[in-house]
Amino acid sequence: MILTNLMGDPEAWVIAQTIRHARELGGTERVESFLALYANAADEPSANGPTAILVSLGWAVGGNGLIQDSLDSFSLMHTGWDEVYLRLSLGWGHVLKGRNLGTVGPWMELIRWTCLSCSER
Repeated sequence: MILTNLMGDPEAWVIAQTIRHARELGGTERVESFLALYANAADEPSANGPTAILVSLGWAVGGNGLIQDSLDSFSLMHTGWDEVYLRLSLGWGHVLKGRNLGTVGPWMELIRWTCLSCSER
């Protein structure tokens, strides 16, 4: 299916909303330390966890909590929303390329993670 708007894809919408909620509700230091923790972990992150979702966009998570994409490093928390959305749009091709059309995708786990992280506040 060809979409004229990224937010027309339910999985993209959930990822964008999760990033937005993390930015608004998660607390900058908390989210960046959480990302750094997963980046420095010896084990692979969960296949359906938040870090794996970012990696599915073609992004790498650095030990300092910064994200690396095809353009440069950026902070998920300090970079303006318009730029984060642009980077999400540019990375969406990685998700589509790896998508198994017979599955729902990792977005249901992402919804659960978002709800849990928001309820901890």
